[in-house]
Amino acid sequence: MGKSPWYSDPKEGFEIELTLEREEVDNLTKAKNALSDVDNMLIQINKDLDGNEVCEFLFGDNTGFSNKIEYQLQGMIKDSDIKLPFNSDIFKDILNANKDIDNCSIKISKQGMMKITFEGNINSIYYIARNE
Repeated sequence: MGKSPWYSDPKEGFEIELTLEREEVDNLTKAKNALSDVDNMLIQINKDLDGNEVCEFLFGDNTGFSNKIEYQLQGMIKDSDIKLPFNSDIFKDILNANKDIDNCSIKISKQGMMKITFEGNINSIYYIARNE
């Protein structure tokens, strides 16, 4: 495994910013647990039934149409042309380690970096690089 380059927040800001309630963190964890043998997670922008842009977390196999779970979250979306793969096992481990924290935010950069922040009695910041 090679060295990871140092990453800092983009000067122009993030393209996606989400604020999650504890229930939404639990639902994302449950969605991943339903497909425990698959480590693929695709984050993309889609439209909900009302035509509003939402950030969609797609858990499951990236080929075909089987074994997929979609979970949509509303938030601030600056760029609708984002489609980034991440490791869902790492994502789930971070959510599980912080499941008792009330405030969670997820920010995603089109450069392929996800920043997850938890605030409460203990503040934590995690960065996850996209899969290649």
